[in-house]
Amino acid sequence: MHYTANSQAGRRFEVYNDANTPAGTMECNFWWPAKAVITIGDTVYRVAPAGFWQSTMQVTRNDSTIAEIKFSISKGLRIHFSTAATPYFFRHKGFWHTRYAIWDEYGQEIGVIEPHFHWKGLKYTYDIDVHTHTLDKETARLLPMLMLYCLRHTHRLAAGAQ
Repeated sequence: MHYTANSQAGRRFEVYNDANTPAGTMECNFWWPAKAVITIGDTVYRVAPAGFWQSTMQVTRNDSTIAEIKFSISKGLRIHFSTAATPYFFRHKGFWHTRYAIWDEYGQEIGVIEPHFHWKGLKYTYDIDVHTHTLDKETARLLPMLMLYCLRHTHRLAAGAQ
């Protein structure tokens, strides 16, 4: 399924599906700690750091953990949903790092996100493609939003490393 995301002042993101109907929103704070609130329909998910070093991001719904996001040097960001037996991995795709993808443990591509910067208005739009044939319903709805969060988180980590 194809999605399009628009940034609003770099902190609010609106995601639309193929039919150009709203699929969800994400409001984020990318100062440390990186927190976000994802709204899909009437369901609210919160992304916040957890643990002593705050290096793990937990995705929660009604105070129950839905997924965890951790950084892995060899495979990028590791996303492990509580309903899935194996994790997914988010990292750049291609030589110029202009596209990012999410893969399952077996190397099958689950989704791709590509940012486009627009000088007019100084904002981004994002093209997101998700192959939902192997995903459960909640994961398929949440994955485009988490891909957007992971892309922003990856850029924030890269900016902090310089």
